[in-house]
This record gives sequence, structure tokens and C-alpha cells, in this order.
Amino acid sequence: MYEYFNLVSDVRVATSLFAALLGLALLSVNRDAEHWVKWIGGSAFLYGSVFVVIRVIQLTIGIDLAIGAPLVSLVGLATLTCFVSGLRSYFKQQAEPDYRFCAALFVGGLLSTLLLIRLTHGWLYAGPAVVSTICFCVSVWMVRTWWRTRNRLLLVLAVAFDLHPLFLAWSVSLGVPLEQFRGNVVVLIVSIFVVATAMLLQHQAQRLQSELQLRIKAEDGLRQLTETLESKVEARTQQLEELVQGLKSFSGMVSHDLKGPLGNVVTVSELARRALANGGLAKVEHYLALLSKEGHRSVTMVTDLLMLARAEHDAIKRTMVDFNELTKECVQSLALSYPDAAGKILV
Repeated sequence: MYEYFNLVSDVRVATSLFAALLGLALLSVNRDAEHWVKWIGGSAFLYGSVFVVIRVIQLTIGIDLAIGAPLVSLVGLATLTCFVSGLRSYFKQQAEPDYRFCAALFVGGLLSTLLLIRLTHGWLYAGPAVVSTICFCVSVWMVRTWWRTRNRLLLVLAVAFDLHPLFLAWSVSLGVPLEQFRGNVVVLIVSIFVVATAMLLQHQAQRLQSELQLRIKAEDGLRQLTETLESKVEARTQQLEELVQGLKSFSGMVSHDLKGPLGNVVTVSELARRALANGGLAKVEHYLALLSKEGHRSVTMVTDLLMLARAEHDAIKRTMVDFNELTKECVQSLALSYPDAAGKILV
């Protein structure tokens, strides 16, 4: 039991367990999370859980850790490819996970490791060297992306990825054994996981806050536009109601004003017909003259009504009106409308 206590108190195991729990938390918090969260969470859980399991097996069965070295190398390479795929998915805002990129990076890293082992006649640091090369390439990509976007988060992540090549160069220069290097690099890798995840989540929170502010601003603008449109609709509705009321008044006025001349035309026509039947040609000629006068009067009245309808848009011209002549026309119109009326009007 004391050995298990030492296992838990081991910093490498503790950090690996922390990475596994961190990855599990990212995967289980929201099943509908973005793809970059699943990539990074899965890589952290894979790396941490595999390292803890290997340490437990080593302590339980008592096998040499060197036996699981190839598995550790494969897991490390797979973890790195998943982590890089998550970063790529985040900064490129990919809608779908790019499994081809992840598979190509893993296969390329594996083939590069095998080729380097063959060329160096079994160099023990071939695997870590390939991982460091991938980390350096990712760092260069982040610096180039930072140059275009000026996102300071990329510079921090680039420095974090450069720590692995620097640590490898330092270990090789000091002649550190491979197993010791793999045990010590765990803390470095988990630290990179934690720092990158924290900064990505913070940056995502800031991005969501900015999007929320833009949405609130857009909703305020839409609300103001709606209120403006409602006021315009109310004003236009009122104008239309006034226009309809004006049209009703105008139609009533037209009906009233045209009733007299048209009624006079009917009356004079009837008088002319009676006179023609009685043989009074002189009266017929007089009635025809009155009929022509009432017709011209109707045309003039229609023209005046049209001018009145356009008076809203045209300038009003004031003219002198002879009320004596206007009164005579009214009396004559009434006389034609009521030919049997008894009375005399002097103007």
C-alpha cells in the first residue's frame, strides 16, 4: 500500500491524472460542444489516462517501463495530433471535424519516426525528436497566424509549444536517459495542456461576450427600427384616413354641385320637348340656348372641381368675383329647377 501512496504522490502521475480529469470534464460538460473542445479534451484524457494506467501496471505487475515505451510514443504522437487538430479547428472556425488532417499528421509523424530510427541506426530520441519537430512547426504556424490576426493568444501558445524542443535539446545535451526524459516531460506536456485550454476557454468567453454585445446592439437597433416603422405606419394610416375623409367630402361636394346643372339640363330638355310638341319653335330655340348654357356651366364646374382637387399641390390664385353676376346665375339656376314656382326675385 505504501507503493500506491508513493504512486499518488508522484508529481508525474498526479499531473497525468489531472490531465485525464481535465479532458474528461471537457468531454462530459456539454455533448454538443464545439469540435475543438472535443479534440483537446480527448487528447488530454488519452494522454493522462494512458500514462496513469502504465504506471499502475508497472507497480502492480512489476514490469519494466521500457516495455511500454513504444505504446507511450504512439500515445504521445496521437495526443499531439489530436491537440493540434483542436487548435486548427478553433482558429479556422471549422464547422466539421477534419479527421483527414489528424490522420495525415499521425501517419506522417509515425513514418518520420521510423525513417529517423533507420537513418540514425536506432537513436533512442527519434520519437521525441519527431514530436519536437511537430511542436516547432505548430509554433511557426501560430506565429504566422498571429502576424495576420494580431491575436496575442497565438504568441503565448507558440512559446508553449517551443518548450518541448528546448527541453529535448537540453536533455540530450546533458545526456539524460530516455526514460527519465519521458518521465520529466509529462509535467511539461500537461502544463501545456492546462495553459492552452485555459487561454482558449478565456478567449472563447471573450468572443462570446463580443458576439453577445453585437447581438444586443442589433436587437436594440431592430427594436428602434420597429418603433420607427410603427410610428410611420400610424402616421401614414392617419394620412390615409384623412385622405379618405377628404375624398368622401369631395365626392359629396361634387354630387351636390353637379346636381343643379344636370337637373336643369333634364328640366330644360323636358320644357323643350313640350314646346316642340305644342309647335312653339321660338320657345324651343330659347330652351336649347338655356340647355347649351347649362351644359357649358356643367363643364366649367367640373373643370373648377378638378382645379380644386389640385389646389393642395398648386399655388392658390386669387381673382375678383362679381357677386351680382354670381347671384343672377344662382337665381337663373333655381328658376330652371323650379319652373312652376310663383315669385319674382330682383337683383
